[in-house]
Amino acid sequence: MKTVAERFVHAHTQHVSADVLNVLASDVDSHGMTPGRSWEASTAEGPVEDALFHWIDVHDLVQQADLMVDDGRSSWRRMMCSGFRKVD
Repeated sequence: MKTVAERFVHAHTQHVSADVLNVLASDVDSHGMTPGRSWEASTAEGPVEDALFHWIDVHDLVQQADLMVDDGRSSWRRMMCSGFRKVD
């Protein structure tokens, strides 16, 4: 069985909204930072469409992602992207 982090990474890199929502708690404390903007949300729906798929392309690499898990879902999430690196 995959961990919550593994499920999150897979869903995120495949841009599957329903699968990402399945991994995040409905009241997730979510923050992210990119070179041009900081993102934050307190619901699962906020970061999915607004941030996750807006600034990360399928081929980009997030340099840092931290999750806290409660009851099989991420209730706390921090992501950092200091610049884009293409994955071959």
